[in-house]
Amino acid sequence: MHHEDIKASIRKSGTSPAAIARSLKVTSATVSNVIQGKTISARIARHIVTVTGKRFSELWPGKYPAHEFVERADLPKAVAPGAKKKAVAA
Repeated sequence: MHHEDIKASIRKSGTSPAAIARSLKVTSATVSNVIQGKTISARIARHIVTVTGKRFSELWPGKYPAHEFVERADLPKAVAPGAKKKAVAA
């Protein structure tokens, strides 16, 4: 996604890059560099993903591959600790 589109998404969510910088106690330039893809910061990128509701791969394709989650319906569901697993009929 183009960096101006990312900034627009941030603004549409009711905040600004400067407000993100203040909340994370970093400079506005640092946030700007992450938005533009010049710098990689998982912490800042995660905050932007949370604010905008968009995925890492949508905002910065290929920049944060370790932060993408597998979203497949055929993966086994997690079982709560202490819960009994259902027996599978053969």
